[in-house]
Amino acid sequence: MPQTIGINLQGIAFSNSDYHKSREAITQHTIQQLQSSTDAATEEVIYLGDGAWDFKTCQNLGIRFIGIDVYEDGKLEAMGANPIFKDYTKPLEIMQAINSESLL
Repeated sequence: MPQTIGINLQGIAFSNSDYHKSREAITQHTIQQLQSSTDAATEEVIYLGDGAWDFKTCQNLGIRFIGIDVYEDGKLEAMGANPIFKDYTKPLEIMQAINSESLL
């Protein structure tokens, strides 16, 4: 697919349903690519997502999740996601959440 739309993904961790069918497998494939493409050890994965499937996938894989509720519909909050931001316009607060020990 990326070749079809002219995106060169060489050197970029990427996966989609062409490679795997479940969201967990797609996410795991991307993480494996990251781990094999870097000299640094992967200490932790933190996923920023806006959908219920993002949160469920992270729960299933034991990955830290930060919600982005762009529609402000409260679905992620109702599912138990925390923290949640409306969008990406507060980078300092998002970085504080990323660095927060309470998410571990």
